[in-house]
Amino acid sequence: MTRRFASTAPASPVDLRCTRCHHEDRFYRRGVCAGCCLSDDLAALLDDGSGRVHPGLVRFHAAVSGQPHPRSGIIWLRSPVVRGLLTDLASGRVPLTHAGIDEYAPRTATAHLRELLVQCGALPRRNRDLVAFETWLAAKLTQITDPGQRRPIQRFATWHHLRRLRNLARQGTLTDRQVHYAKQNVTIAAGFLSWLADRGRTLTDCTPADIDAWLAPGPSTRTEPAPS
Repeated sequence: MTRRFASTAPASPVDLRCTRCHHEDRFYRRGVCAGCCLSDDLAALLDDGSGRVHPGLVRFHAAVSGQPHPRSGIIWLRSPVVRGLLTDLASGRVPLTHAGIDEYAPRTATAHLRELLVQCGALPRRNRDLVAFETWLAAKLTQITDPGQRRPIQRFATWHHLRRLRNLARQGTLTDRQVHYAKQNVTIAAGFLSWLADRGRTLTDCTPADIDAWLAPGPSTRTEPAPS
């Protein structure tokens, strides 16, 4: 009877060096580590159409690709919002500005990406008072359930107050008092539209008599001028 003996020859060591960067790590894709895969995936999203990463996003690419936990970065890039925004920023369809990102998606969906872009110098840091107002405004608008009231308030807050506050922030003269006034003014405007609605009227058929009737018993904040 033939006896079989287990081979005593040592097993060949498994080579876990990445075929791209030659660092030893678990492969994420065939022969390539997670760090290199993250760099490739991100470069594809940030292609400006020339086959290269958008010049304004080069530092962002380097920072994200070089993070110590690349597998987490790959998972983060699976988000449709993140992928879509990065692609549109790289192609120029969305301006590489805070305003461009504001118009792309809700602030909560882009907050982490925006902060990374700021940290990498792709976007400038913003005034905290201005950010606080923008956050407050987004929450305020969601509280106005009637679209007929929400739309004019959004236009008023955006094109009058927010534009003014952004200009002041760029000049370095924005104060918390000015932000407080803007919040107060938007709240009063929303209250006025609600008051009109309770009387079966809208902004389009509002008369001077309606305004007088609303102002007469109201607090002085309804006629308070804007701070200089």
